[in-house]
Amino acid sequence: MDAPIAPDRPTRPASIYFTTFLGLAVGFSILLKPLGTLLSSLVESTGMAEYGRWSLISVAYQLLATAVILGIVVAVERKPLSSVGLRRPTLSDVGLGLALFVAVEIAGAVFRLLLVFFFPNSMSNVASSQLNSFSSMPAGLGLFIAAAAGISEEVAARGFAIDRLRIVTGRLGLAAAVALALDLAEHIPYWGWRYAIEIAPMQLLFVLMYIWRKDIMACMIGHFLADALPFLGSLAMAGVFSLSGFSNVHEMLASRDYWRGDNAGAMAEYTRALESKPNDPELLKYRAGVELMSRDYVAEIGDLNKLLSLDPKEPDPDVLITRAMAYYYAGYPDKGQPDADQAIALSPKDAELYKYRSYIDEGREQRDAAISDISQAIKYSKRKKEDLYYRRGWDYQAKADYDKAIDDYNEAAKINSSDMRIFRQRAQVYTSTGQLDLAAADLARIKPPSMEDFMARGAFHEDAGKYELALEDYNQAIAEAPNDWVPVNAAAWLLSTCPDAKVRDAKRALTLAKKACDISSWKDGDVIDTLAAALAETGDFAQAVTWQERAVELIKAQSPSADQQKEEDARLDLYRKGQPYRQPPPKK
Repeated sequence: MDAPIAPDRPTRPASIYFTTFLGLAVGFSILLKPLGTLLSSLVESTGMAEYGRWSLISVAYQLLATAVILGIVVAVERKPLSSVGLRRPTLSDVGLGLALFVAVEIAGAVFRLLLVFFFPNSMSNVASSQLNSFSSMPAGLGLFIAAAAGISEEVAARGFAIDRLRIVTGRLGLAAAVALALDLAEHIPYWGWRYAIEIAPMQLLFVLMYIWRKDIMACMIGHFLADALPFLGSLAMAGVFSLSGFSNVHEMLASRDYWRGDNAGAMAEYTRALESKPNDPELLKYRAGVELMSRDYVAEIGDLNKLLSLDPKEPDPDVLITRAMAYYYAGYPDKGQPDADQAIALSPKDAELYKYRSYIDEGREQRDAAISDISQAIKYSKRKKEDLYYRRGWDYQAKADYDKAIDDYNEAAKINSSDMRIFRQRAQVYTSTGQLDLAAADLARIKPPSMEDFMARGAFHEDAGKYELALEDYNQAIAEAPNDWVPVNAAAWLLSTCPDAKVRDAKRALTLAKKACDISSWKDGDVIDTLAAALAETGDFAQAVTWQERAVELIKAQSPSADQQKEEDARLDLYRKGQPYRQPPPKK
């Protein structure tokens, strides 16, 4: 007699705690993170463009995480997909998804305005580079990524997270709050914490929709539309332009890319637009503007040449001055001078033309011409502009005409007292003229001080013999810019050569001098000079002679003045005699 067949042993359900932890770890980038790093390395080795690599890795990661979570639900928990909100979509879901999308966009726009209003310095231009990178992708790829994000995030952050945390905690509100917090936290590594704050009300609406319907289809639709909006908008605009009889939609796309800051995309679209209208002056002018922003001066000048050739008998002064400035930016101001002269001859009362020609004058070291052009710009300007007075003061200062420089800086300060450049430059003039109290007052007005401001104030204190205050300023400058050799070198020089023994510190001077040499790649004669002074202060005169000889060699290659060359040679003689160098005390 055959033995009776034992019935199948009932499957024991997996622990809800274990499966919840496992699903959350997968859905919120914990367990799969090493795999993402490996995939990133493999894709990077292919040489694929950056946005392509990011797209491939992102989509692959999201789809894999979604597959694992659904596998946990079906194979481990033995539950239906409806337990995470997945059901057959209905027309009602489509309508709710559209309504959710509209609500999300309105809530996001209002919340962003409030953030910018209350926190203008910290909540403006949030994740701008990431958003520009995303929105500049090809439309097809962008829509695919938006679809993958809509599916994966809603399954992980809504369907699975809220339902399983509700079972574990026994409280729906707590489950929803934890799921929302995890979702926002996952956005921080790539998008930043400010972006996570900005999207919080939008993500909350998705949570509320899921709690209300227990169906993530509407959430997926709304999520997809929100992420795909830049691409859907572009496609819709292109379609409207085409249906309206506009054969060239590339100009519109170029304008969109330009305002997003995507210069490469704008240039490509203007090029496509010019294929059908190769002699369109507006398109040539626009593309030249993008080429200017991209610093492609050769291409810009080429477009401007073509633009001017369209009507050589009546050249546009604005185009002429634009070409002149392109040559100026390219380091060829002499070539731009005839264009600037012709532009002003055609429009002799245009303040902007004089302003731009003054830059070319300065590039050619023609200070008197620059002052004359800025004076003409001031004369023909409809309102006073602090920048014109500031720049003329700067030219007077370069000519050592300090009284006129101060007059112009004073006028600039009256027009705009918040422009810190004015006080920084005026303080330099006051220092040069021995008006140290006035210089100190100007430097004290600069809030918050930058590395350059600390350096300027430190130099002022050093000239006045206030060495401890100078050292404090140089230390502050180093804190502001630790990888800039200028403040490091200044502090090392003062610590090595200060007339006041209380300020000198040979050990720290040598440490800073070596750091300054390293930052400047051991190629700057003045920095090597400081190293030699620090070595002499430590008593290592043999090394001081070696490096001072190197400093003299480098400085000679820079065509120094006779006085500077004499000072360098004098320090070398001191070190050969076994004596350190000391700065002369300030003049009384």
